[in-house]
Amino acid sequence: MATKLSEGDIASLNITYRSEESSVLHPGSSFTAAVQDIANGLADMSIGPFWVTIERLKMSAFTLPLGYDRIFLVIPDPGSTDSLIQQIQKIFSPFLLELWILIVAVIATAGVLGIWFSERSGLSSSGSNRKIARATVMGKKKSRRACGFVVQDPSMSLPNSTLNFGFGFFILIVVSAYVANLAAFLTSNTTTAVTTMKEAIDRKYRICAHPIVKPELELAWPNADFYYHNEGLESHGVINDYLAGQCDVM
Repeated sequence: MATKLSEGDIASLNITYRSEESSVLHPGSSFTAAVQDIANGLADMSIGPFWVTIERLKMSAFTLPLGYDRIFLVIPDPGSTDSLIQQIQKIFSPFLLELWILIVAVIATAGVLGIWFSERSGLSSSGSNRKIARATVMGKKKSRRACGFVVQDPSMSLPNSTLNFGFGFFILIVVSAYVANLAAFLTSNTTTAVTTMKEAIDRKYRICAHPIVKPELELAWPNADFYYHNEGLESHGVINDYLAGQCDVM
């Protein structure tokens, strides 16, 4: 078959098995052992579904890839929880914690400024009223004429009006954004399963993996807790380790 696919480049082909020395040197992968035989000069080529890894590239050259394997994170059957605490947490889910802190800070600041502006307006208005009242009494004594005046509400002063306008606009934006996102969070199901490598690492999960891709995995996720199968059963060994409870995901 190989001679036919080579279209005349290979006149004859002798099939041999990997050496025992290479199998001892690489007990975790028979494919890596076969590549080791090529590096040692015991074989000219090896045919099979080889993964191109850093370790194997140091021992031998490879042809262009004939296919690509997709790697998945296998997790237990995902569950969901609808406890009271989870339902309460959904109410606060539309905003991040930092945004909630900012909203509370803005409300507190607006309240303090409102009280301060009201007190200043009240003191200013009280002093002005006393002056007007004295002027009116004196006028009655001299000319027997009465005069009237309008006392302005301190809460409707210019600083308070500006503060109320800005705070009202802020509340409008916050409520609109909160209500728009709340429905999506209330109807979502809270799952207890991990869906990404980052979540698995954050939850301190042990991850079953093939030892041949150890350099690549540890380079991509240096903080992950990997468990490698080293009994030479390839991918089936990884599955056996997962079923035996040696790891949480694989």
